[in-house]
Amino acid sequence: MMGGSRVGTMRRTLERVAAVMGETRRQYVLASASVIAGAGVVVVALVADGRLARAGLALLLLAILVTLLDLRRRIGNIGRWVKRGTPERSRADGRIGSGGPDSGRRVDAMTRRVMAAIESGRLEAIERHDETLLALRAVSRATPSAAELVAPDRPGRLAGQPGGLLDLTDLVQRARPDVVVSVGSGPASVWIGYALRRSGGGRLIALEHDEAVAAQTTAAVGAHELDRYVDVRAAVWTDVDAGDQQVAWYDPSVLDDLARIDVLIVDARRGPDGSDVRESAFPVLAERLAEGALIVVDPGESEQPSDRIVDGWRARVDGLETAGATVSAASVLRWRPAADAPALGSR
Repeated sequence: MMGGSRVGTMRRTLERVAAVMGETRRQYVLASASVIAGAGVVVVALVADGRLARAGLALLLLAILVTLLDLRRRIGNIGRWVKRGTPERSRADGRIGSGGPDSGRRVDAMTRRVMAAIESGRLEAIERHDETLLALRAVSRATPSAAELVAPDRPGRLAGQPGGLLDLTDLVQRARPDVVVSVGSGPASVWIGYALRRSGGGRLIALEHDEAVAAQTTAAVGAHELDRYVDVRAAVWTDVDAGDQQVAWYDPSVLDDLARIDVLIVDARRGPDGSDVRESAFPVLAERLAEGALIVVDPGESEQPSDRIVDGWRARVDGLETAGATVSAASVLRWRPAADAPALGSR
């Protein structure tokens, strides 16, 4: 009874050892046979002759040898498996950490989603870019048409160019002038009126020698409810002193009620004697300009570009600076006269 209990205890111990070591059933059987054989050798050696004991010992050694060889083979297989799997596991750990066996698939799926989102955003950006270009083209086409609806008879380039109109209204709105004088009326008068209203005040005086054009511009100003900001004044041609010469120009007496001019816009026109109205604008109105006043000179389409006109003014008087503003191709100046500056035409 006691012997059977001991054998059972030994068997359970071997089973636990095998479970801990992860042994296979075959190795468990070999180990059990080795233990039984060892016990048998001990019993034979005690109760029988030496030959049986040696035979049992030989069987025991053989069982141990077979067990060792099987363990060596299994350990070799494990070593090769570990050696083969370690680099792959290291690379996987480096990429995805210890996220489990499904981490690689999850990372691949996430990568595909990110790439799909990037591609979708790229296509959307291209679509928005195309829509923006179409809108800009529509504005570019519509602006001249709108200007023609305001006043189809536009004399100069500054009033007829979409970029020039937008730049001009932006300049007026930022300058926030009290008085703007435009030599010539037309579509720019309405645009400048809107700029003054947005800036909170100010008044545009638009000089116009042609009564029909003056009436047309006045009607357009009224249609846009800008009468408070735009005043179109008919100024007939008359001989005026332009420094060192007499020229046919707008009658400057229509401006006698103005204290100072903050912005002077000179559009391109020809006088009745064929002279360029732009050349005489500054000499005639210089004494009416406020210090720091802005002067915008239309580039014109004549043989006399605006920069040559400006160079002629500068050769006769100091104080004309290039302003840090851009109005299409026009010349933009700032008037800063010296206290002891000589009168025009005295040089």
